[in-house]
Amino acid sequence: MSRSLRRGALAATVAVVLPLAAGCASGKEAETSKIQPDTANAAFGSFKIQNVQLVTSDPGKNLVSLGGALFNEGTTPETITKVTVDGAGQALGGPLTIPAGGAAYLVDRPQGMAADDPQGRVYIGPLVFPNAAKVEAGSFRRVTFAFGTAGETSLDVSVHAPSGYFAQLKPTPAFTPAPPAPPTASAPTTAPPSTTPATANTGGATAPASGNGASGTPRNSASAPAGG
Repeated sequence: MSRSLRRGALAATVAVVLPLAAGCASGKEAETSKIQPDTANAAFGSFKIQNVQLVTSDPGKNLVSLGGALFNEGTTPETITKVTVDGAGQALGGPLTIPAGGAAYLVDRPQGMAADDPQGRVYIGPLVFPNAAKVEAGSFRRVTFAFGTAGETSLDVSVHAPSGYFAQLKPTPAFTPAPPAPPTASAPTTAPPSTTPATANTGGATAPASGNGASGTPRNSASAPAGG
């Protein structure tokens, strides 16, 4: 099997979140028998785009996820700047750089794999596109990958229902953290300053008045904000 075909087979395996073997090459070759049909593949310059697939959400959710793998077989790094489905874009949180000889997987990182991968593999996770009510299982959609220097390439990708083999790529909404609770006023934890007047020093000097200068009165720097 050629080098490019072996990589394509591995992409098909990983892109559906099957365990990625960290051991010998024979373990990776064994996974090639699990390749699924109806996934899109393309070659673009030094890139191989493998096993691209779209998976819909449950009815009413209006989401679609994109899975797949991209291999940089060139001698220089390349960036992916944007991915679109029928022209609807999905930014990547900034350009994603794939090192020479590395790969980007649109799947979750396999459990137990370190984030700093010595083989140059980058795990982005499935890309989730909102407002996809018209993207129906059984149809084909135009997916475009935009690269920093190589330009753009598009391919027609089949859409699958989130069941059976494709259930593991079922899209879910992005997590939105709850807003922080407003601060609440609390009772002071320090005793109020003493109101006992300072006594005169028999040597003629008097103590400074309370609340001024070097007084021991604490500053209430943690007071609650005024009500609006």
